[in-house]
Amino acid sequence: MRKLLQHKILYAQPSDIKSVMVDGKFIMRNHRVLTVDEAAIMEEAYQIGQRVWGRML
Repeated sequence: MRKLLQHKILYAQPSDIKSVMVDGKFIMRNHRVLTVDEAAIMEEAYQIGQRVWGRML
């Protein structure tokens, strides 16, 4: 049993994690983060990327 757990920890992929619970509350469920607005973060990252590329070119 110990080898199975060790193997899972060492060779797991991020996609293997489906849900995460902290302090009795889900922060991720069914591969979706519940504590942040992912769409807003992606939009902000896109806008920052555009500004950075604009400065480099």
